[in-house]
Amino acid sequence: MTHGSADALAQPATARPSRLVLASAACGTAFLVLAALVWSGWPSLVDVDARWSARAYAFTSSHRWCEDLARAATWMGNTLTLTVLTALVVLACAATRRFLLALWLAVTVAGSALLNSLIKLGMERMRPPTANALTSAHGFAFPSGHTQGATSTYVAVVLVAGWQVYRPGRLGRAASAAAVTVLVAAVGMSRILLGAHWPTDVLGGWLLGSTCVLAATAFLLHRSRSPQSPRASAR
Repeated sequence: MTHGSADALAQPATARPSRLVLASAACGTAFLVLAALVWSGWPSLVDVDARWSARAYAFTSSHRWCEDLARAATWMGNTLTLTVLTALVVLACAATRRFLLALWLAVTVAGSALLNSLIKLGMERMRPPTANALTSAHGFAFPSGHTQGATSTYVAVVLVAGWQVYRPGRLGRAASAAAVTVLVAAVGMSRILLGAHWPTDVLGGWLLGSTCVLAATAFLLHRSRSPQSPRASAR
């Protein structure tokens, strides 16, 4: 998750949807620029990707503790982990009659995953030669599915659904935002350290995941405040 998206989500119960839309547009624009550079094979970007991915993989290969930590972080962003977490929270929201929030969460996470798959098919970027050496890595590379999925899911589950339900104070919001930021950053970095992705794949995942969850949150806040949909339906 980017710093801007964390700031935009700092007050989910009172944030203006327009601010979230602007933050989503900024992340989306940055993603489109990055995707264009990746698609064009810009030499400077290719050089940076190759150099830093090689350094990261070499460091991980020679430090077992780093590999273990990276594997643990990657597990936090795999499809099964995110799917089970989302399903549990959706069921909990439905069981407490927060139907709008349950539907929003399911659509946000699934929509982000679908968008990731479609863009990967369109970009057809190959993974680094080190892919599958230290961890399972299938399909095309850009943007990183683990990174995008972790960004969309953990922000949606903790910083939106969690805050909507529990209404934490300032300290609780700061602590949970910091925890999610560290977790999402760790998932992304783990994909580089394990040789499964180029650095720009991970950056693309952070940007696109932020774009999706910010736009979805703006819609949720707008919908929950409309006269036709009482705010209580999201709580």
